Amino acid sequence: MVAGRPRPLRGHGLALDGSVLPSGPAWIYLTILGTAVALTFATLVFPTSVALRAKPAEAAGAP
Repeated sequence: MVAGRPRPLRGHGLALDGSVLPSGPAWIYLTILGTAVALTFATLVFPTSVALRAKPAEAAGAP
């Protein structure tokens, strides 16, 4: 193993309980997924809406 590289966790989970997915309640995975989607949406939509708020004629003449 190369120094500084993290070991993949998939093999450890497979060796422990026979599943590639980590064990745990489904609501935790859904919460993490929902939070990631919300943050991604906010970081994409907010700057885009701010950038496109100016009228095209004003934006074309802006320095």
